Amino acid sequence: VTVAVAATGFVMMSAGVIERNVLHRTNTGQLILLSCLAALGLMLLRSAQTNVQIERNFLLYGGLEILQLSMKYGGIGLLVALGSVKPGWVLFFFAAGPLVAFLTWLGLVSKKFRGVGRVRLEHFRSLFRTVKWFALTFGLGALLSRLDIFLVSTWSSISEAGIFGAAQVFALIPQLLGTYMAVVYRPRAVTDLWEGKVCSFFPAFPNILNRFLGGFL
Repeated sequence: VTVAVAATGFVMMSAGVIERNVLHRTNTGQLILLSCLAALGLMLLRSAQTNVQIERNFLLYGGLEILQLSMKYGGIGLLVALGSVKPGWVLFFFAAGPLVAFLTWLGLVSKKFRGVGRVRLEHFRSLFRTVKWFALTFGLGALLSRLDIFLVSTWSSISEAGIFGAAQVFALIPQLLGTYMAVVYRPRAVTDLWEGKVCSFFPAFPNILNRFLGGFL
């Protein structure tokens, strides 16, 4: 949560740079703020759900998840039904969903934390020593996994970045199919190798692939 708050503050201080170099638009401070609140709310909710998992209260875990998803996508569905889909309102529901779910959890468990003493600086230091490498690895992984979107929006426009992001969903379908098929065919690979079927398959593979791609295109 502390990392999320710090990251939110850093992004808000860099709002001008983001507007010029990434969004290529002005007066988008409200959208950046809502995006930060959405990310902060989701991190708060995941922290709460981690606590719920430790207590093995999976009914509450599922209830919080259903609540935040219902608020997010239910609100966006309402906007679509009313015909007034605007970026600001969409981001509002993305921020409101997890924040409302987190506040709901906080209201349910607030009595448990009344007897807890003050959080001291030593607690933050101990927590930082434990999670610093996890946070660094996760942060870099998240940044690198979406670096292509940032580069497209920086060198092109935010509209084309949206098209690129949507097209990536369809581009992942063959990869997912290969992943699921590997679970089925991998146990047979060694047997086929010993029987000589694998070596005889590879010379014919380019022709099979060309026929498949030709029929697909």
